[in-house]
Amino acid sequence: MTGFNSYPHHMSSAISPTATEIAETTDTSDVTEPAETSDTSDVTEPAAVPRAFAASAAASALPDLRRQLDDALALAAGTLAAIGPDELDRPTPCTDLDVRGLARHLLAAVRRITVVGRGEHFATVGHQVEVTDDEIVPSFGAAAAELHAVWSDETLLDRMLTLPFGTTPGRVALGVYLAEVSTHTWDLAVATGQSPEFDDAAIEVAAAVVRVGIPADGREGIPFAPVRPVASDAPAIDRLVAWEGRDPAWRTVTA
Repeated sequence: MTGFNSYPHHMSSAISPTATEIAETTDTSDVTEPAETSDTSDVTEPAAVPRAFAASAAASALPDLRRQLDDALALAAGTLAAIGPDELDRPTPCTDLDVRGLARHLLAAVRRITVVGRGEHFATVGHQVEVTDDEIVPSFGAAAAELHAVWSDETLLDRMLTLPFGTTPGRVALGVYLAEVSTHTWDLAVATGQSPEFDDAAIEVAAAVVRVGIPADGREGIPFAPVRPVASDAPAIDRLVAWEGRDPAWRTVTA
């Protein structure tokens, strides 16, 4: 995985919009629902994710998060590379997926945002990518490099892209996927006894998008548990995963 610092623009440390700021700059007039697809057998998100995610579509306060997503992918790659073969069957905070399944799902998420950037339908990538255990790490590296290449096109930032949660500008999609990659990296890390160092500033921006898209109330029928209690001064990644219904203190139990 190369070229993580080659984008011409990056997030200034002074740019870290709050959820309120993002909500206040939202214009929902350009928001549309995902297009119909003939094959939804592997697509669980569209009906489950609230339209509020799409409602943050025109949040112009969001910066260019391409470098932050690249860095998050590098962190995810290192976390995946440190997982031993005997750890692949361990449970994760994503209760429906063990480490192997979650790694395959994370690979799918990276490929999905890439194919959408190329103008293809998100449903061409399923919920998981079926690869062998030995293929997980190299496949993830190749997918991250492909994502970087596709998203080197700066016009994607403000192009309307259709994803499972709605049709939004690319910069909003990046915020959503920055949150997803970071959350699943945390899932894999705590399941395998790792402690990766997350970029707090980047996580804060991703969390702001998530707080707009997944309100604390009205979570019936969506794949997010109620918000978990967490200290206001807890690490940014703990506050992100707690908002998504995970217990920040979750740790795997080994014999």
